[in-house]
Amino acid sequence: TIMQLFNTSITQALQPWLYKQMKEDIDDYNEKILKQEEKITAFEDRYYSKFAKMEKALSSLESKNNAVSQLFNL
Repeated sequence: TIMQLFNTSITQALQPWLYKQMKEDIDDYNEKILKQEEKITAFEDRYYSKFAKMEKALSSLESKNNAVSQLFNL
């Protein structure tokens, strides 16, 4: 029918624009994903650093505790 032909023509005419728009949308989403991944990596790095410092402090405290215990022969 004429309507089907008309719809097909419009679809074919708009197809390059739709593909371009979809590519732009995908590129935008990929950029957002990349930024979020960078934030997550920075977040993880901060917590790993804090955890390492905490472990070092606990090790130092345990060492001091052992030295005091030896002084009093506990």
